[in-house]
Amino acid sequence: MEDHQQKAFPGKGHSQDEQLRQLQRENQRLKETVEIVEPMLTT
Repeated sequence: MEDHQQKAFPGKGHSQDEQLRQLQRENQRLKETVEIVEPMLTT
């Protein structure tokens, strides 16, 4: 039965890890964009 449970939910937990990494990359990219654009708006 345990074998069937593992097949029913393959990669359980890994999708959240990947989603977290993707959001962290996007957050870093947005921070870099703000660093570039913000000085342009204040001049």
